Amino acid sequence: MLPRELYRKSVVRLEENGVPDADLEAALLLEYLFGIKRVDLILSERRFADHELEKFEESLRRRIAREPLSYIVREKEFWSLPFRVTPSVLIPRPETELLVEEVLALVENHNTYQGRMLDLGTGSGVIPVVLALELPLAKVFASDLSFNALEVAWENMVRHNVADRVFLMNGNWLSHLRSDCPFAIIISNPPYVAVDSRAQLQPELDFEPEMALYGGRDGLDAYRTMIPESRRCLQKGGMLVMEIGYDQEEMVRDIFSESPGMELVKIRKDYSGQSRIAVGRAI
Repeated sequence: MLPRELYRKSVVRLEENGVPDADLEAALLLEYLFGIKRVDLILSERRFADHELEKFEESLRRRIAREPLSYIVREKEFWSLPFRVTPSVLIPRPETELLVEEVLALVENHNTYQGRMLDLGTGSGVIPVVLALELPLAKVFASDLSFNALEVAWENMVRHNVADRVFLMNGNWLSHLRSDCPFAIIISNPPYVAVDSRAQLQPELDFEPEMALYGGRDGLDAYRTMIPESRRCLQKGGMLVMEIGYDQEEMVRDIFSESPGMELVKIRKDYSGQSRIAVGRAI
């Protein structure tokens, strides 16, 4: 069977089973498994061996069952770089790049922030890896409650040659940190999906780790812990940069107003005009 034939049949099967963007998903599956670029699908005369077809069929069935493509191929692009992902970590989303952009802008405008940085709930480690690559003078720490997630983060640190500049820690938010070694910037993409909304979510989310996805009944549990506690772990004037849900701006504002020593200084919108990044400061 030629690649174009396999591609067309795969698109039909994905569409029949309600998988979104079936044409793109089929093309990406062929690219990740066999290195066939989308632009080469039509002209390629490659013939697949039986074991290759079996491998593709197994992967296609998993995608039809709504397992995310990134878990099937064990990889996801972030910041134009490849990262390993497993079901132990949340799949990096494009909007999280805004979080990195905001941190880089802070450092560019205030060089004093290029000191000790901490990524809370690091997951696959995409945020600290990118920050270490973009800010060679920064000392980047990354923390997660899951040992399995830290293993994935370590693999990505080694893959991108920053294992000597990113320091991993195991802990639950800020409870394990001392206050005598404050950070210049604390970053986090915490779990912020409301448990009460679970029934309305795409089935792909059932494959992602619950502790990295759901933030309690209203999605705000992590913010209620992180915002007031961050003052203890930030230097005076230090910044807290967090991703938030599109409908959580007002609630996050309320949490800041109720947290002594912290103030909200900015809400950044994403490219669709939704609130996405909250920036706070220790005062």
